[in-house]
Amino acid sequence: ENYRSAHIKAQSVVPPALDALSFTTGTPLFILTWDFVLKSEAGKATRRALWAEPHVEPATVQVTTKEFAEAQKILNTTDEQSSLGLCWHRYALHRNLTLEKFVFQWLAFERLAGDKDIRTVCPKCKYENPPHRSSDRKKAYELYKRVEPEMSLTDFTKKIWGASRNK
Repeated sequence: ENYRSAHIKAQSVVPPALDALSFTTGTPLFILTWDFVLKSEAGKATRRALWAEPHVEPATVQVTTKEFAEAQKILNTTDEQSSLGLCWHRYALHRNLTLEKFVFQWLAFERLAGDKDIRTVCPKCKYENPPHRSSDRKKAYELYKRVEPEMSLTDFTKKIWGASRNK
């Protein structure tokens, strides 16, 4: 009926579908900008339109039935936590700079690892600070170990979670 209501409806369907297909195809699948959208207003002499600068970046992707099936499986099993992780992954695929790719992939990784309450105690006075939410390092290690089984928790904490994450 109008652009605004269509946009609201599309937001609950299009991004999750693009996230899942992006993951299965390894391509960013971004809908970046459009040139011109003319609003359908039957019977009106003057019609409203939306104009945006075009972003020229052709991205044709041949999606196989296997990739569609894999994307559907992802959509069927995705929760809020992994949904945002897929979104960050898609953003990473769209970036050109290695540092930007790393940052978005790291955000996806931490999101998949989840959060937990972190409790800290002052080493001097033994005061227990109020807990705060942070990424679950142990869960992140479990995920990382699936790809790098030789990695010890000590090395992961020092090299990956410490040095790489905090640079």
